Amino acid sequence: MLKVSSLVSCALAVSIAMWGCQPESGLPVPQDGPLKAAKKGPVNEKVNVAHLDENGQYKVISVNANAVATHLSHSDFLATNFETFYIRNNNSTITAPWDNDIVLSENPEGDGFTARTPRGGQKVGYGTSALDGIQINKLETVNWERVSGMSNGGLVSYLNIWVTDGNNYAVIASENNYLGTNFATRQEWKVFEYSGTNLNWLFDGGTGARDGSQYLTLDGTRVKLSQLSNRITIMSPQAPYPGYVGTGAPRGGYGFNLIWGDTQANFTAGTIPNQLKNLTYTVNGETYRAINF
Repeated sequence: MLKVSSLVSCALAVSIAMWGCQPESGLPVPQDGPLKAAKKGPVNEKVNVAHLDENGQYKVISVNANAVATHLSHSDFLATNFETFYIRNNNSTITAPWDNDIVLSENPEGDGFTARTPRGGQKVGYGTSALDGIQINKLETVNWERVSGMSNGGLVSYLNIWVTDGNNYAVIASENNYLGTNFATRQEWKVFEYSGTNLNWLFDGGTGARDGSQYLTLDGTRVKLSQLSNRITIMSPQAPYPGYVGTGAPRGGYGFNLIWGDTQANFTAGTIPNQLKNLTYTVNGETYRAINF
């Protein structure tokens, strides 16, 4: 991952969704999307773009932010990098050795992953730090295509997104089928892995809480992502994790995660591993595609 020398540059690099730089405490969080923030940079920050070369192969290159539009006009795309990681074994342990019947691998292209958790309790993830430092209310969509695996009941690789206000942490989760939906208006967001019962810190006013079905609410109504405060950014706590974090939480160090597996047995049916490809997300009008680099 790219290292940036100055504090100002690092803060900007956090805002570029295809980089994995971790922001240092006290640095400002950009209010724009990653590409817009890069264009405002004092030295015109570099942006990772997947460029279609003369051999018909995509190669990730770094270009000036003001050159991105030209690249996007002829089949190139904004690039982001994900990594697979293990979360929990069948016996609830959260460290290696991992159960040898778990299937987990990244697609060769880096555009998705394959997973199978044949026993209850097993969980794995596919995560990125590229969104760290981005306001969660700027996240608009997440989409991918299913290659194989379970399709009953709309079961999908669900989202676990670590968020923080700089002091508190929580996981905002989408367990229902979110494909093709607008996150700004969608009202199906659960909340986990937080301390105490006070969730007011997620909002600029009102009473934040969790209802009986684990959905995040504001003044008794299930929320949209657009209702969360601009102070709330995507960011994972780092090891050692707080004591209130359960065994099922993503501990890969990534703020944004797709998860397969659960405490229950609802992800264990079938013998064909679940595989997805062509993973994309959109932040403030800017769409990024997963690819290895």
